[in-house]
Amino acid sequence: SCVVTCDGTAQLSPTVSPTVAVLAVSQASSTDAPVDMPTQSPSILRIKKSATTSPTDFLPQDKGFSFVVNAYRQIQDMLLSASPSSEAALADDSSPQSRAFKWIYDNNASGLSERRLVQRWALASFYYGTNGDEWNEKTGWMESGDECQWYGVSCLSGIVSKLELEQNRLVGEIVPEISVWKHTLYALSLGNDYGASEEEKNQFVMPVPSFLGDLTYLSFLNLEGVGMASTIPEDFFSTWPHLKSLYLNDNDITGSLPKSIGDLGSIEVLWLGGNNLGGSIVPEIGELLTLKDLSLESNYREDAAGKRGFITTVPLEIGRLTNLEVLSLADNTLSGQVPKLDDLISLRQLRLSGNFFEGQLPPAWGKLEMLEELDLSF
Repeated sequence: SCVVTCDGTAQLSPTVSPTVAVLAVSQASSTDAPVDMPTQSPSILRIKKSATTSPTDFLPQDKGFSFVVNAYRQIQDMLLSASPSSEAALADDSSPQSRAFKWIYDNNASGLSERRLVQRWALASFYYGTNGDEWNEKTGWMESGDECQWYGVSCLSGIVSKLELEQNRLVGEIVPEISVWKHTLYALSLGNDYGASEEEKNQFVMPVPSFLGDLTYLSFLNLEGVGMASTIPEDFFSTWPHLKSLYLNDNDITGSLPKSIGDLGSIEVLWLGGNNLGGSIVPEIGELLTLKDLSLESNYREDAAGKRGFITTVPLEIGRLTNLEVLSLADNTLSGQVPKLDDLISLRQLRLSGNFFEGQLPPAWGKLEMLEELDLSF
């Protein structure tokens, strides 16, 4: 018999007894691409792989209900086709991914296209991974309505393009399954504004997630003040050619700036202040010719581990950033001569306070005719 799925495509489903319901899941892939996005189809439908484990203990196992197990495995295979690395998580009954799978299975996946089934599973995994039941606002989440109408979710052509849940009491871990939108997600905003109350703060007890690099079409990423504690992976910045705004400030990020920072070819706003970064400001930062707002302030710390922070001179390469309008290097332990910045003709705000610079202000700073704010205090 012919069944019409919710995306309008027809499919054949097996004929069954009237007393038994068969779960029919559309195999049709979507060829529509979001507006202003590349025309390639989302990669969530491309890699096909069968599960090697199927935690089906809670399902009936006799022959009369074998079709139920088959439907279960059919859905599982679809999810693993979209996210092969999720196999271990799906086998763990307590994981967010497994809980999301059970929610999909228990809430009538019949009629959903493969694209929508995977999308709802990824969103549900994110919900469970961040303790969604305790969010301040969760309108629509985990309900039967269109997932593109859930609070904080935006879509283009039915595919998730933005996930915006700033200071909404998300607590836990960001799940790697958000990578199913690697070619469509262009805004991920999960940070906290400065001064946000404890009752509304998002807090992620995890290192800086390397899988964010899979989201190659990101143009906006906000993880401000969410408590991430780790170093920045060496190639972390190397896969975001479209990224314009990056907020990683006010976390507990340690180590040094990776040289891959020079790969952010479209970046305009880069905030890395309020962390525990140290060592040198790498000269590769001078390759960010589109940069308008750079904040590396307040990275100095002195504790049981010793003194940390940017403790060298300001690299000459910063003088190449001629589009820079805001530069804040305040409250580090930078030393040496006052940096040569006279080519930064667009500069409006310059904050160098709390460092150990020597010498007089370069006369060439008189060329900075746009400068409105200058702070050299100690």
